[in-house]
Amino acid sequence: DLPPQLCLTNPGTLKYFIWEATQYVSGKMVPGSFGCRPLLRDHEPYYIFQEDDNNYFCKCKNCQDYVKKHSYLELRYHFINEIAKAVKATNPKAKVATLCYSSATGYPKQKLENNISVMPCLSLHSYYHPLIYKRQHDYYKMWVNKEGKNRPLMVYTYMRSPAVEARS
Repeated sequence: DLPPQLCLTNPGTLKYFIWEATQYVSGKMVPGSFGCRPLLRDHEPYYIFQEDDNNYFCKCKNCQDYVKKHSYLELRYHFINEIAKAVKATNPKAKVATLCYSSATGYPKQKLENNISVMPCLSLHSYYHPLIYKRQHDYYKMWVNKEGKNRPLMVYTYMRSPAVEARS
C-alpha cells in the first residue's frame, strides 16, 4: 500500500525531512536514516536528500495533479529548497546535497537556495551512442554554465562499459 515514489506534496513528508535534516546538521543522530552517520569534525554538515531513482511518481491526487500541470523537477526542487532553508536557519554552515538524473536531470526554473550542492549523474558508459553522449554532455554543460560559480557541483559517473551494458 506504499506509493512507488516519495510523496512530495504531503506536508507531513516535508515536515519529517525538515526535522530529520535539522536534527542531523545539529549533530544529533537519527537512527535508520541518513542521519545515523556522525558529522565530520571541522567540516560543513551536508544533509543528503535523494528520493528513489525512478519515474513512478507518487499516485496520490495532489502529486498526480501537480505532474499533469508542471514538471516533477519543479516539485522536487521546491521540496529540496524548503529543506535547505530549514537547515540554514538551524546551522548557517549547513548544506543539502542531492543528485540529478533520470526525470530530475534538467535544470529547474526556480532559483535554488545557495546551500544546495548538486551532483549530475552521467552515464559515461553509454557515451559510444551519439544521442546519449549529446544528451548527457548537454546536461553537464547546462549545470556547469548555470551553477558552476554558485554552488558545489560534482559529477557521479557510471563507470561501466558497453560490453557490460550489452549483457544487461
